[in-house]
Amino acid sequence: MHQLLTIAIISVTFVGAPLLAQDASPASTSASLCSYDVCALRVEEGRIIQGRRGQEVGRLRWLNATPLLPLVGASDSARFYATDFDRRYAVGSRWAALGAVSGGVVLASMVSSNYGASTNTRWSGGDWALLGGLVLSIGAGTYGQHQLERARRGLARAIWWHNREFVSARLNDQGHR
Repeated sequence: MHQLLTIAIISVTFVGAPLLAQDASPASTSASLCSYDVCALRVEEGRIIQGRRGQEVGRLRWLNATPLLPLVGASDSARFYATDFDRRYAVGSRWAALGAVSGGVVLASMVSSNYGASTNTRWSGGDWALLGGLVLSIGAGTYGQHQLERARRGLARAIWWHNREFVSARLNDQGHR
């Protein structure tokens, strides 16, 4: 009985694995099944482009971007940097937007509260609160921009590692090392 169960498991594995591999997305297939000309990624004007034909597979928008992880191949490094990009771009764009919007609101409030002919040049508690809000909004915007810069670095590295698979596969096929 034990041998029959072992044979059944091995048979299902050998028959089922190729069937499951047929449904795999192009990004998850090996580099040898996809050429550089067809599957290499690049970024042009806020769009993620694939292959020589220039098929758009993603966009970098103001508050979000197309997830990069599903677009990169099986390289551990490409997947690491793609995950880093996905996380940091979402966080960075939201913090940068929060900093810009809150900074604009605080500046408008400061200008409107201090606009006009006033003989009182001393700052009140509300003025100091607005200044504190301005400092916080600058901090939020700076943090957001820092996260976006790190996300862009992750994007560049993820694409580099993804594209490297195809060059390495081509060199290995030609017998180079």
